[in-house]
Amino acid sequence: MLGYVLVSGERLTVGRRWVVCRSMARLSMARLCLVAMTLGMVSHCGTTVAASAVWTGFAKLQDLQDQNLAGENLEAQAPSSSKTTQGQVEEVGRDEVGRDEGKASGKVFANPYDFERLPALPEIEAPTTQEIEASINLGLKFLLDNQNVDGSFGSPTPRRNYEIYAPVPGAHHAFQSATTALCVSAMLEINSADPELAQRMPAAIDKAAEYLRRKLPKLRRAQGDAIYNVWGHAYSIRAMVRLINRPGTSDDLKAEYRELIAGQIQMLGKYESVDGGWGYCDLRHSARKPTSYSISFVNATGLIAFYEARQIGIEVPQKLIDRAYKATMRQQKPDFSYLYAEHVKAMPMRGINNPGGSLARSQACNLAMRLCGDEKITINVFKYWLIRLYLRNGWLDIGRKMPVPHSSHMQVSGYFYYYGHYYAGQVIDLLPKAERGPYQSMLAKLMIDHQQPNGAWWDYPLYDYHRQYGTAYALMALVRCLPGDASDNLGTLKETLILVDQETAQDPAKTRSEDTTNQPATDQEEAPSPLPK
Repeated sequence: MLGYVLVSGERLTVGRRWVVCRSMARLSMARLCLVAMTLGMVSHCGTTVAASAVWTGFAKLQDLQDQNLAGENLEAQAPSSSKTTQGQVEEVGRDEVGRDEGKASGKVFANPYDFERLPALPEIEAPTTQEIEASINLGLKFLLDNQNVDGSFGSPTPRRNYEIYAPVPGAHHAFQSATTALCVSAMLEINSADPELAQRMPAAIDKAAEYLRRKLPKLRRAQGDAIYNVWGHAYSIRAMVRLINRPGTSDDLKAEYRELIAGQIQMLGKYESVDGGWGYCDLRHSARKPTSYSISFVNATGLIAFYEARQIGIEVPQKLIDRAYKATMRQQKPDFSYLYAEHVKAMPMRGINNPGGSLARSQACNLAMRLCGDEKITINVFKYWLIRLYLRNGWLDIGRKMPVPHSSHMQVSGYFYYYGHYYAGQVIDLLPKAERGPYQSMLAKLMIDHQQPNGAWWDYPLYDYHRQYGTAYALMALVRCLPGDASDNLGTLKETLILVDQETAQDPAKTRSEDTTNQPATDQEEAPSPLPK
């Protein structure tokens, strides 16, 4: 039996090879999904319940394909257990009556604007340190086994009948650079006790670093409407920071890495949106100075990279930081969910702009805003959104592995998933050490439960990049879930400086005319203002 689904005018065939089931229960579910697909005619950005059901069928069939031969059970959509991590009750001071009433009424987040009293922490069976380390080692082995000969990770090899818009070759230069940078950062953050992996890692890091040294100076946008290179610039900055901090790095290499970071900062200035911040596509005018819509989570990605660069003494133009900060602040809602981008600001309650659609973005954006000096982002805001990420994880999970962007509930795309959890790990880094435990347990459980039998993690089929970048994201989330001092020296997000001055942080609503955002970034731009003491 074959199912056909209309996607942007193309016919996607789901053959019998996807329906390799070892039990009648699995076979019945697969048949049900195929029937749903046979009856469904789905648009590119279908938002109806029927469309979501069809794409959920695709995701479940893909899970069957990934896990069937390993004899694994399907991943649980909503992790749960009757056990709780020691110390959870004391930390939030929850009472059993309040917890039960919240569950019965479904109002765990009854007042989304009250961050004084946190929601009750969920009861879970926390993964052990040994389970986390085993998962990390399995994921690390996948990366080492799948590194390309030239040192890079991922490739433009298509894995299906259609792919997202990616003009060649520039779009793939961007994808491969960003993926490789993420993998470099992941390997540098892991201190594996496995002797075989520990022996293989230095050579793999050196090869990947050499690839970045060769390719980054040539990284540009593919064409006027495809600005995927901003991901490569931002993630490469963070990879280079870690390479500079790597023990044994020579002074000459450090100087070269610093020069590369400066070049990536310059490129982010060149491809900055006229509105401040960045977008990954320009659907307005495709001008020399991008007219892309400022996208909240792309801005956050760039700002966090700038923060790490500043921490090792590399200059970043203050105007570039301030404009990205203000553009993101314009997209911040009172409950600390964030608009997808500025062009949807007239639709603040559209699904993708609601908390369910912002679950992944809020982790990155709250982190970036806090590092920029937004005092409204308190520790309780961090905790609230970490709890929400776990309890409402289904909004993200139901879109995971769907083959069409924004086709799930809340217009969630599959590629939101590990991005959000990667930044959730960095949010945990900023919590007081004594209070991290429950949040580490929640994040670790989500990551371990979603790991594939081959050690990989992936959330959206993107040519042949998805398993590599997804695994890197997940590894950097998991390594921050290790107890004690194991996760203390991973990055540099320690709030020892503030990216924007207090006047800008307190008054982000200044008119954009003050920023000269319509002027291209040049080498003659003002020197950055000194950092506050």
